[in-house]
Amino acid sequence: NDASAVNAALVRMGFASRLLTDCDAAALREAVTTFCASLEAGDVALFYFAGHGVEASVLQAGKHQSSNWLVARDVPASNDDLPFYATDAHSLLAKMESRGTRFNALILDCCRDDPLPSGARSLSSGLASMDPKGSIVAFSCARGQRAAELPGQRNGVFTKHLLQHIETPGLDINNLFIRVGSAVREETASFPQPQNPYVN
Repeated sequence: NDASAVNAALVRMGFASRLLTDCDAAALREAVTTFCASLEAGDVALFYFAGHGVEASVLQAGKHQSSNWLVARDVPASNDDLPFYATDAHSLLAKMESRGTRFNALILDCCRDDPLPSGARSLSSGLASMDPKGSIVAFSCARGQRAAELPGQRNGVFTKHLLQHIETPGLDINNLFIRVGSAVREETASFPQPQNPYVN
């Protein structure tokens, strides 16, 4: 529901947008490769992901490296299987930034329950901060928290408020996320664990 609604909003705003839902690891990798290859100098690029995301340390090139992983429909059996079942968000952002785009936005609504099996835990609840270069990365909640989804609502709390503001004429992206963050904090203030979106 979240991805479909955001896709519809982006199309109305004039983006050339492609929607994938409930995709497996191969489809997610193919979508990321195709998306990044399609970017040209001067483009405004936006990648939105709703689903499971984890910060995990994975053995790569003979050493363990920590990264944020966007998990597809298939759930890996261990952290070291993540490269086969998930997409590295840091690598995705680097590929976007390498294309000479005018501006990049990576929106991750994926700080939910850890999908990894017991014995293959993530490093933290939530995702680690990233190091964008001329880009903006928006997370649905701060590290150590989980994104709120209320019973009976079509969309998660973060995406619901994103949809309410994303099509506001003349609203720059920084003020967009200020409005979204304020609305999310207000709605979740009474939760046992308030949800605090953050941007870097």
